[in-house]
Amino acid sequence: MSNPPPKHPRGLALVEILICSSIAAMMLTATALAFRSGIQSYHDNTERNMMVTSGRTALRQIIQEIRTSDAHGPVNDVSLPNATTLFASGQTIECSGMQMLKRMPDIDDPQIIPANPSTWVTLTYTYNSTTKEITKTRQIGVQTPTSMVAASYVQSFLVRMEPTRSAANIAAGDTSFDILLRAVVTLQLANRDDAGKLLNNQGSGSTSLRLIDAAMPRKNFAGL
Repeated sequence: MSNPPPKHPRGLALVEILICSSIAAMMLTATALAFRSGIQSYHDNTERNMMVTSGRTALRQIIQEIRTSDAHGPVNDVSLPNATTLFASGQTIECSGMQMLKRMPDIDDPQIIPANPSTWVTLTYTYNSTTKEITKTRQIGVQTPTSMVAASYVQSFLVRMEPTRSAANIAAGDTSFDILLRAVVTLQLANRDDAGKLLNNQGSGSTSLRLIDAAMPRKNFAGL
């Protein structure tokens, strides 16, 4: 009796190859989607952190400068073109800008000489509704001012200022309001404009945040 012929090893059939390829393609697609989701989440978180950090840093700086500066006043804007006049008359006003004067040296400006106006520092904060940015302008004496972006992604910037009369004005019988009693600063941040369009090209998540803080000038308050 003769032995049966040896069996040759059987390869993969075309159907099996197609099934394996389909499974591999699905696994690669799922991996790619998970990776893309992770990248998108990273961009969204980065976008939010940039917006929140920018807003909080700007607000903290503004509040600190309100407390330590020597003189304060509103900035006339489109919504309130006579803000300075109303402030001097004793009305509490709310506008999108503020100006402060530093006549005493501090950590940020140790070069200030109290008796020398050419060394005094004027700080101005204004809001640009087109670029959605808060701009800080710094000027020493009558030198050329320099500007920088203090915060981005800002949908609105409002400063509520409550005026009061200084002891010198009261003693002199001057009825004008010349110093700041208290300021409330509000920043509305968002990474989308009014039409819902992203303000930059990273991320797709919609983020909105409102920041509010208040301050009383230390020098003015001490003299009341």
